[in-house]
Amino acid sequence: MEAQFQKSSKKSFQKNKMKLFFENNTDIKLKKKEFKKIAEKVVLKLKKSQRAEIGLHLINDAQIKKLNKKYREVNQPTDVLSFPLERIEEKTEGPHQLGDIFISVDTAKRNSATFNLPLEKEIKHLFTHGLLHLLGYDHERNEKEWEKAILITDN
Repeated sequence: MEAQFQKSSKKSFQKNKMKLFFENNTDIKLKKKEFKKIAEKVVLKLKKSQRAEIGLHLINDAQIKKLNKKYREVNQPTDVLSFPLERIEEKTEGPHQLGDIFISVDTAKRNSATFNLPLEKEIKHLFTHGLLHLLGYDHERNEKEWEKAILITDN
């Protein structure tokens, strides 16, 4: 009986596994596991699933400016860009490839100075912002739904 419990428990863990692909092309040191915890919390609270894959890329202003120009036709750097791949729908099995989040650490540094926040906290805020976009929330189209999602993820 004990062996069977351990086996099913392990299977359950695998079903609920979050994968975070972490690429840091900057000089700041951040821990992947902290971003994974944020992703697990946000995805579970909003979509009731943990079987998801997300890419997080920490880059500089020049790199994000190129992406912003290519995909949004805006020729300037921005703080965060999200590129959704797949939505989590009710009653579907995962893993779900949610997409990629690109954060400009240069812009995050300016934001953290402007808002008087530690840089790591600003980057985590931008990561959460990007996650909400990957999950289908859009502050430009539905501000009430966006604010509701923010409140849910802050608790």
